[in-house]
Amino acid sequence: MKKMLFLLLAALALGAVWFTYFGGREQVFGPESERIIGEKLVSFEKKYQENLITYYDSEYGFSVRYPIGYMVFAYPIFGVHVRFQADFRGFSSEVIDVRVINSTDQAKNAFRENLKEFAGKELLEQKETTVNGRNAFILKAKKALEEGEDVFYFTEAFYECVLPNKEGYSLSLVAAIPEGLLADQQLIDYMVYSLKC
Repeated sequence: MKKMLFLLLAALALGAVWFTYFGGREQVFGPESERIIGEKLVSFEKKYQENLITYYDSEYGFSVRYPIGYMVFAYPIFGVHVRFQADFRGFSSEVIDVRVINSTDQAKNAFRENLKEFAGKELLEQKETTVNGRNAFILKAKKALEEGEDVFYFTEAFYECVLPNKEGYSLSLVAAIPEGLLADQQLIDYMVYSLKC
């Protein structure tokens, strides 16, 4: 019995060493999830390639793909660097905002604050991942803006970026879509994963 317990503990210790030092987490979870995400993006792009264009920001050097027909506004309101917006009659707008955050620490703090904000609401997903070679934090939730109002689905992504001069900064992409347009979540996901900085 003692020998079996010792072997079990040794196997657990060896597994912990493998997991910690040899990329176990990435080997177990990373490649498959990254592969699946990549396949979905390629499939979406092939299906809609004639309807997608690239926005390139010359000030910060980031780009994001978005659909033809969306309006693009630079500095539409304080704190928003660029806004992509589609209006649908009879529905609320789809709005995707990109904000520049000068400090990666500020971005991480904002991500943590948003997790707290969504704590009492329906948090659908939260993860840390890599998007086009950059660390990213992604949060999805749904909530009504006011009691009894329409439900909106929110996606928020924070990216750790680098300027051409090697100075670090962060971007925040925030999207809100009404429940009636939930089918467009795949477009939002595509935009989140198409961002390059």
